Amino acid sequence: MDALYSNGAGTVIGIVPNGESYATPYETPTVGYAQMQPDGTFGPFVPLSSNRYALATVNSQNQILLYGGVDQKIIDLNKGTTTEFASLVSPATLQQYGGWLYPDGIADNGAILAQYYKGYDKGFGEIILTPPGVALPAATPEPTTLVTVLVGLGDIALRRRFRRNG
Repeated sequence: MDALYSNGAGTVIGIVPNGESYATPYETPTVGYAQMQPDGTFGPFVPLSSNRYALATVNSQNQILLYGGVDQKIIDLNKGTTTEFASLVSPATLQQYGGWLYPDGIADNGAILAQYYKGYDKGFGEIILTPPGVALPAATPEPTTLVTVLVGLGDIALRRRFRRNG
């Protein structure tokens, strides 16, 4: 398996050749996952999709977002459930965003980043879809003290250099 993503719970998302091409085996891969077992070894590869454009990512809660091509699902490994992405989007929300939403990422709290088409000359936009019971943070966090100090020191160093050089 060629590993792509992993989380702290020991779930690894990856791809394996699906056997369609022996000359270039990873040209059409199968996307799937493997989970670390209690003894520290990995269990078998579990295929999710052999669609040429399928992608998958995993969050820290062992929720896999399968997207790309025709497969758009959320697989919750802890609960053993699979939910179609389309079932999470209300008709009103779908209509508000032009009838097309494409999942693109899943946060640790289960919120899903989705893209929508804004128009020919406007490109794409992004929204965050929150499943029932999921609350988004009220505000974005402030930069850490270390980052602020480093930016300040960099500014001081640049000013000194410009003063010396004229």
